[in-house]
Amino acid sequence: MVINKSKIRKILVIRLDAIGDVILTTPFIRELRRNFSGAFISLVVDQKAYNLVEVCPYVNEVLAFRNLRMDDKMKTIKAYLLPIWFAFEYFRGKNFDLALLPRWDTDWYGAAYLAFLSGARIRVGYSENINANKAIWNRGFDSFLTHVIDIRDLKHEVERNLNVLHFLGLEVLDDRLELWTSKDDELFADFTLKIAGVSDNDILIAIAPGAGWVRRRWPIERFLAVCKWISKRYDVKFLVLGGKGEEELGLFLEKMLEDRVINLVSKTTLRQAVALLKRSKLFIGNDSSPMHMASACGIPVVALFCHPKNGDPASHHSPIRFGPWKTKSIVLQPERAVSPCSSECKADQPHCILGIEVDQVIDAVSSLLDGIIY
Repeated sequence: MVINKSKIRKILVIRLDAIGDVILTTPFIRELRRNFSGAFISLVVDQKAYNLVEVCPYVNEVLAFRNLRMDDKMKTIKAYLLPIWFAFEYFRGKNFDLALLPRWDTDWYGAAYLAFLSGARIRVGYSENINANKAIWNRGFDSFLTHVIDIRDLKHEVERNLNVLHFLGLEVLDDRLELWTSKDDELFADFTLKIAGVSDNDILIAIAPGAGWVRRRWPIERFLAVCKWISKRYDVKFLVLGGKGEEELGLFLEKMLEDRVINLVSKTTLRQAVALLKRSKLFIGNDSSPMHMASACGIPVVALFCHPKNGDPASHHSPIRFGPWKTKSIVLQPERAVSPCSSECKADQPHCILGIEVDQVIDAVSSLLDGIIY
């Protein structure tokens, strides 16, 4: 499909999933603007991600949508009613020419349905048939779109997002991640570090011991062991980041490492966390949104994945799909799945990720830090 750019004046982009997914969409948003410099672009994200993209310079407006997963039987009716209300409230009179849905995997939040309700005359997204799970949960969703993309090749999610633009015959010149902060966010970071006694010459290492899925969380005691080793070899301070529900992880490291820790778990906005990461020399953490933030900031990353090396490379836990993008990084995974897991980790607690040893993380940290310091 080659779209007539001259006839596209209003564009709707819908990205309703996790914060990390939104970060991986930033090259798509930038390149979309490059191709449609004069268009009015509306971006719809889950309300949890709103702060992250609120000051994005490539869109004209950001709209916050309250997500409800459509696989929850108790919430299914409400999950279908919310998009109707949202479209009535925010899409009236917009007359969108084009609606784009970059998500490749299962549409849990009805983005295709919302695109249909927008009334956009051209609606483009990935087919419901690109994998077995999506074919089940999104049965009939292709009817909400005017054009479906059926590309099943294994790729990083950044590339899959950009494939939507390629499908339209548009030019993509730059695939780097990008995040944006305000002046207030930058002042917050400077003030916070100043109060903590961190100077411009100090080595600040960001630690993110949490993750949205518990199975993705490497044990906090192992993070502590790594931090203790770093403290003996390097003169550093640790910046601990995370979201709501992860406060105990930050408090544990703060208690055990005392004045070496700046514990900001659940104490920053997303953009404030980005501003702080830009001042860090290294990131160590699990497969999580802070990991993608660090990648977007261009700092070296040590990423811990629960997905075993012998697992399904197409899994939503796989670093092939969701690993650090275009920054110096070392990805660590367990060698193999631990029974009863096989193709991927499915435990409701840290399980397969326990196969990553402390010494492996220390070696990765040493390799990256030595290149920074010496």
